[in-house]
Amino acid sequence: MGLIKVKLNGPRFFVVDSIKRNNIKSSELKSFHGLKMKKSLVFKIGFKDLLSGQNKNYVPRKIKSNSLLQFNSGSEVYELIDPKNNIFIMQSFSNQINSDINLGNISQIGKNLKLPPKWKFRTKILKKDLLIGTKKGLTIIQDEYRNTYLKVE
Repeated sequence: MGLIKVKLNGPRFFVVDSIKRNNIKSSELKSFHGLKMKKSLVFKIGFKDLLSGQNKNYVPRKIKSNSLLQFNSGSEVYELIDPKNNIFIMQSFSNQINSDINLGNISQIGKNLKLPPKWKFRTKILKKDLLIGTKKGLTIIQDEYRNTYLKVE
């Protein structure tokens, strides 16, 4: 595969409504120790991030991806807002740290987050479709539960 390192990244549950564009050319199923998976998205993390900042919570990281992700009008979304009013919308939540997190209670996760000073968590209902992604890549952050958020640009 030509990989330096593979990191377990799940279980992970996407809260994106659809993937409008990605760089995956095949929908072939592959088996990993009996678990069948299909590649849906690829986020390329730089070597520097692998060595230094990858595990830091609430630290923005640029990743290479030409994906375009859609959140539909009427969808409930979960957002982090930094002190400069940058908005990061949850792309996926994880059970890696807390196996009790699920779609039924994810809107309450803000009560348990140890946010940096002047950061906020909120849920809201979208009034119009929201597309996130450029051919230049995405900016992501993760919280202490390894939930992943995308910067709204």
